[in-house]
Amino acid sequence: MPAVVSDPSPLVYLAQLGALDFLPRIYGEVFVPHAVWAEAMAAEPAFPSVTAALRAAQAADAFRLR
Repeated sequence: MPAVVSDPSPLVYLAQLGALDFLPRIYGEVFVPHAVWAEAMAAEPAFPSVTAALRAAQAADAFRLR
């Protein structure tokens, strides 16, 4: 199964939809660079539920920070 590197937009929008498990189901391994993680976490003022969903997905090993 191929690995994929994500940018912030898919993470933010999938978090809003409650579908952060979509990427690992399709691609297996999902890598998120630290700069991408920081940008996605900065979306909180506009999307308050995003950071909680991202932290929960990270805790569930849905993706790896690199």
